[in-house]
Amino acid sequence: MKKFILFFALFLSFLNIVYAQERKEFDFVIIVDDDDFCMINAPQKIYLQNEKGEKTDIGFRYHPGNLSISKEDYEKIKSFDGKIEMHFGWDKHLIGETRHYFYDIPLEKRLFEQAYVIIKIYNMDDKRYRKMYYPLKGKNYNYTLISPAGICKLLTRKEIKMLKRKKLWPSDCDCE
Repeated sequence: MKKFILFFALFLSFLNIVYAQERKEFDFVIIVDDDDFCMINAPQKIYLQNEKGEKTDIGFRYHPGNLSISKEDYEKIKSFDGKIEMHFGWDKHLIGETRHYFYDIPLEKRLFEQAYVIIKIYNMDDKRYRKMYYPLKGKNYNYTLISPAGICKLLTRKEIKMLKRKKLWPSDCDCE
């Protein structure tokens, strides 16, 4: 019996070594509609799209404040030259119903080298955001991206109107 237990313990440790993957972790915060404790759901993918339009997907794990991917996938991202996009879902629980949302957030590979990344998403279903911001073209949301590398600030409708009045807004912009 002792030999069986010893064999079983060795077998489990062998499986752990074989199947365990080293992971790269990032300080990453996703806030949707001011939900500070945002739990995103499947599918959780990062898509790498090359200039030919071919897509490769990378799975990731997320819990509030932490995003992790395998070291192998991290190396793919570091060496990739093309479009990088994060895709995930989120559920908004209301009284008597649940709304499902899906987001595609473009990323730059330099964000994976930053100390932290914060993504704030604004759904246009919410009246306060619909009055304040324009949605992304073809989407029902917009976002702000914050990292030590800089802030991709979302301009309010009021700020855009002011820039247009001062003729500082590009005439070919189709944000409305």
